[in-house]
Amino acid sequence: MDGRWWDCVNKHLVVEGSSILHFPLYLFFFFQVGTPPSGNQAFQKKAVDVFFPPEAQNDFPVAMQMSPKHGVAYLITKYGYVHLYDMESGVCIYMNRISAETIFVTAPHEATSGIIGVNRKGQVLSVSVDEENIINYINGNLQNPDMALRFAVRNNLGGADELFVRKFNTSFGNGQYSEAAKIAANAPKGILRTPQTIAKFQQVPTQPGQTSPLLQYFGILLDQGQLNKFESLELCRPVLQQGRKQLLEKWLKVPFRMAFMHP
Repeated sequence: MDGRWWDCVNKHLVVEGSSILHFPLYLFFFFQVGTPPSGNQAFQKKAVDVFFPPEAQNDFPVAMQMSPKHGVAYLITKYGYVHLYDMESGVCIYMNRISAETIFVTAPHEATSGIIGVNRKGQVLSVSVDEENIINYINGNLQNPDMALRFAVRNNLGGADELFVRKFNTSFGNGQYSEAAKIAANAPKGILRTPQTIAKFQQVPTQPGQTSPLLQYFGILLDQGQLNKFESLELCRPVLQQGRKQLLEKWLKVPFRMAFMHP
């Protein structure tokens, strides 16, 4: 989806009475407004129950703020609880009570891409995502490795290196070279953009009439930005060997796509 996908998502809190439950049921809706950009998959509508602990069954939401940077929704309740929702999946990442008093005003906190609020005692409270630990928390505490991978890719965060390496090796070992190329290219912090990864793709024979997995990998990297010096050098070899000099000339005309070492 587009990097600014959260601008297209409308957020609503809906209160529904229930004849079975003896307390209100609050649903958090995530859905897309408008038509997605060409080539992008439409956002699937999600309805998520807002959970309240046993000691706060009469609690209800009073404020909500979004973090466009992290794709996280911050929900504040009357009893001083904060809920953090992943806007892509609708999963509640974290919930805790941060104030014994009602937080009556909130606003986005630009310095941390989180939320800031003031309670009835005048205390100023701030909550934000800990980028150093959020991926390990999602993977370990929530036992949700798929969301950890998606969150890491979306926000270019470390903490899921082992998951990415394992997923890459599994796809590669199963002969799913296109999928392996996408994983290697999209892994945060460039953890798989190594000479070892290129060497693995170089060892895969090219099927007649098909683009080699190595060139597929380089193509994804070029679409995302600039190649480093080693990648640029290794890209030139197969292109020139295949006599596709015009393709190399085309890439050279695009600024900041390839890096070169000068003698």
